[in-house]
Amino acid sequence: MSKLRIRVLGPICAEIEHTPLRLSKPRQREVLGILAAAHGRSVSTQHLIEELWEDAPPGAVGAVRTFIGELRRILEPDRPARTPPAVLLTTAGGYALAPQMADVDLWRAEHAVQAAAGLDLAARKELLAAALDEWHGAAFEEFSTRPWARAERARIAELRASTAEQLAETRLGLGRPEDVLTLLDAHVSEHPWREEGWRLLALALYRCARQGDALALLANARSTLRHDLGLDPGHRLADLEQRILRQDPSLDLVPDGGSSLLWQAVAAAGQTGKRAQLEGVACLLPVLAVSG
Repeated sequence: MSKLRIRVLGPICAEIEHTPLRLSKPRQREVLGILAAAHGRSVSTQHLIEELWEDAPPGAVGAVRTFIGELRRILEPDRPARTPPAVLLTTAGGYALAPQMADVDLWRAEHAVQAAAGLDLAARKELLAAALDEWHGAAFEEFSTRPWARAERARIAELRASTAEQLAETRLGLGRPEDVLTLLDAHVSEHPWREEGWRLLALALYRCARQGDALALLANARSTLRHDLGLDPGHRLADLEQRILRQDPSLDLVPDGGSSLLWQAVAAAGQTGKRAQLEGVACLLPVLAVSG
């Protein structure tokens, strides 16, 4: 049997061998979303009823069974009649997706992030990038107001933001600050309260020989946190700002596999205006004097 692929990081949908399956009813998609959010654990019929209806109708149990039957026919279109289902299983008092048969994008992303921990930088980068590629929108976006989705959506949004920052830090460790700029530019706008995003983006700007832009970004971060969000900026932002101002040579350490600082400056100069080029040269000279 070809493996089923289910997406919940964006519009809920499913496919087999790149052929989309027709989940035409909202209740079908919602039940599938609830089961995917359970990560293969059993979901009781009573729980499904409570999540699907604020005031359950008299025939709610039968309706849930109807939705399950429809989903089974959709998810296993080639299953012979009167044979047990392999994807959407009946459990004691409820139903569950079989993890070995259902390939869910959320599950893949979580597994990749967990597997990336402790690996070398290159392998870590590949797994974290693959995890981020799973998102095609907000999790369970069609059901964002439903009680069952709220807590899970918040958890998954945190997972995505944390994964982006981990990937940014990994790219910095590999000497690829220019790749961090495209990754985190929208990230800090979407998550202005996350200081780590601001910090990593400012460091990437500095390592791209854009000291002025890095300092301007940190000033913007401080203003956003303090005046717009009512938060006191943490010491890591202030520490980075001071280190950039004094052009701390340790900020320019290039790990194994990264291009040289001089080459980064030359590359950045080709993409910036005269002022940015002068700033880049100005911050590069003391580093070269120290490091030779």
